[in-house]
Amino acid sequence: MESMRVEYYNCINAIEFQSEVLSQLVEELLALRGALRRGEALEMSRKDLSIRLANLKVDISDRKTKRFFKEKERRQLLETLSPAIADAKTQRLLAEQAGSAVESTPMDAAPQSAHMEATASDCGKHPSSGTRQRRYKHYSDKELARLPAVESALNRLQSSRCDN
Repeated sequence: MESMRVEYYNCINAIEFQSEVLSQLVEELLALRGALRRGEALEMSRKDLSIRLANLKVDISDRKTKRFFKEKERRQLLETLSPAIADAKTQRLLAEQAGSAVESTPMDAAPQSAHMEATASDCGKHPSSGTRQRRYKHYSDKELARLPAVESALNRLQSSRCDN
């Protein structure tokens, strides 16, 4: 149970990390696009801009894929953990109800029940469980698919250079 809890938190942390890196890549992509529109990126050659754009697109795609598979793994762990947590809470409730009727509990049942409850209650208290304030914008897969086309700005830049 403890190893599954650690795996679950590792998935959450990996998803947050991938989202944060995605945010940084998207910000860089949008900054490059803005610079292209304003004509500030003229010191870079068209080839360098194209290479940088291609690298950004590949990086975004890779991070999006990694995030997807970690989210899938998290969901699979959740399917296994949810019933175990529910069982642990049920056992604790039954133990509390039995404890109120009879004051003494068996020594070997109490530590297991306490461990199961600690594991179940800690799931919501982990700092990675989404209670932290995000310092970045979380881009969904739909938002990433709708990113403005930087290539069109690059093509406009090239056509304006050719006209001059």
